[in-house]
Amino acid sequence: MFRNKHGDIDGVKVAMFITFFAIGLVVLMMVGCPHYSVWQQNMRGQAELARAEYQQRVQVIRAEMNLEVERFNAQAEIERAIGAAESMRVIRESGYLNELYILYRWVLGVHPQAQIIYVPTEGMLPVLEAGRLR
Repeated sequence: MFRNKHGDIDGVKVAMFITFFAIGLVVLMMVGCPHYSVWQQNMRGQAELARAEYQQRVQVIRAEMNLEVERFNAQAEIERAIGAAESMRVIRESGYLNELYILYRWVLGVHPQAQIIYVPTEGMLPVLEAGRLR
């Protein structure tokens, strides 16, 4: 293709081929670059859309999990209330609902882990154990 009649490589033909190839490459880049830029922006937009959809799905799943946790917490509160009502019914029917039991429940409510509890006596004044701390 690039050889002349004598079998030698023709420099003019090679130079023309390289020139036309370079011009064609430049024309192709001039035509292709705007299309590539549009394609690249389209791909970037699709990636951002996919990321936004993923984040939205994550938020929906978290909200559903929180709703399920709240349902379980509500069910636990209902079970506790039923248990407390049953306990009060048993205590009321057994006849143990008196002043001493009410005082016992009050002490448990005020100081559930206390080691020393001062129980109020007449006039709501506690009896102090001043001699015990020596």
